[in-house]
Amino acid sequence: VTGAALNTFLCAPEPWARNNLLLIENLQILEDLGVREAAEHVHALLKAAPFWNFPLRSRAQRTYQRLR
Repeated sequence: VTGAALNTFLCAPEPWARNNLLLIENLQILEDLGVREAAEHVHALLKAAPFWNFPLRSRAQRTYQRLR
């Protein structure tokens, strides 16, 4: 999996959380497939997610911990 593909798959969250469900589903797919190359991209997503976006942040944290 290339970095560009992962960037597209884990596009940055929107401030109004319009694509949160898609991002959460994508995180689940990465976790299920065990795509370890995505760990740093998931970490970047975790840092980019707004602090009030608990479902996305918690899912990204869980996925990051499992992919490391």
